[in-house]
Amino acid sequence: MTDEELEAMEIDWTQGVAENFERVKSAALAALDAANRRADEAEARMYSSQRIAIAAEAEIDTLRARVAELEAGGCARDQGTTQYCAEAVALQKRVAELEGTLKCAQIGAQVLRTMTRSAKLEVGYQAAQHLILEIDAALNKEPGK
Repeated sequence: MTDEELEAMEIDWTQGVAENFERVKSAALAALDAANRRADEAEARMYSSQRIAIAAEAEIDTLRARVAELEAGGCARDQGTTQYCAEAVALQKRVAELEGTLKCAQIGAQVLRTMTRSAKLEVGYQAAQHLILEIDAALNKEPGK
């Protein structure tokens, strides 16, 4: 084999390695983009859950203040009118419902936060690992084979 033929083989091998690298890199980046989209969607749901929790907390505070007013007005000491006592009971029921909503929203936000982190880490790790293996295989491949 002449030097020119050997040089041509080496150039072909180098180009093949570069093409494989680009192909694997593109696949890894596509997987990462998909993972990031899923993570972004989970993050958006997490923020939605957080907004629900904030709204529930605000409404709970408002309702508790109204119940306190009613109780201060005599409802708790059986001196208030039946209407005020019934309103206080209804408000306390609503507070209990909102506390349930609040707890669900807080737990949901935490679960989604964990899912977001986990999705980004796992897919990123897998993409990097795949890329490393492909690059290693391409670099260890002998010219002409």
